[in-house]
Amino acid sequence: MNDCKLNFSVIAPIPEILDTPLKYGVLGRAVKMGLIGINTFSIREYASSPNNKIDDHIYGGGAGMALMYEPIKKALLDAIRAMESPVIYVLSAGGRKFNHEVAHEMINNRNNILICGRYEGIDERVYEICSMEELSVGDFILSGGELAALSVIDATSRLVPGVLGNEVSLDEESFKDGLLDYPVYTRPEEIDGMKVPEVLLSGDHKKIKIWRDDMRLQRTRKYRPDLLHLIKKT
Repeated sequence: MNDCKLNFSVIAPIPEILDTPLKYGVLGRAVKMGLIGINTFSIREYASSPNNKIDDHIYGGGAGMALMYEPIKKALLDAIRAMESPVIYVLSAGGRKFNHEVAHEMINNRNNILICGRYEGIDERVYEICSMEELSVGDFILSGGELAALSVIDATSRLVPGVLGNEVSLDEESFKDGLLDYPVYTRPEEIDGMKVPEVLLSGDHKKIKIWRDDMRLQRTRKYRPDLLHLIKKT
């Protein structure tokens, strides 16, 4: 797996959640082409109890359960041994926000380990095993970190040269320069009384670019004004 351009090891309570998405579409092709490598470690397989228990009640009381230390530790040590100098991330709502910049960091790392939480989180002592960073995909709660891990893997893999069939598409995607993408239209030119903007039918590529740049700025101001400070000055 370390021969790939980008590698992920995912430590999760239910790694099977990743199986189907990793077989199809952009990710499936990238795996088949050997551009990205994915390895999964089921925390349950490292449980020591007869019923493969991986969660327990939390000290101090309160609702919910938390993932136990020992199974995660064993899985993590195996994942570390299988990779050369990996960088370790814990998918957590309280972590640093995952974005385009972090995705590029992961490509530069080349070898990345993603630890997926579930229930009320993981035993805090897991963070003492070795250096690791918490990472969040957004200000919302998921049932488990597996879906967050898929988002991270998908967003990062798209940036690996050769993964996308059309590199121009990658260059024009949202967030690359801090702006949202421009609106797109396809055939027919008019449907249900709605027409494609005339400028897109003009064939004048300079005017089209000016229109698209303006639309991107307008959309960002309307829907994501918080991104405006990230716009790269050219």
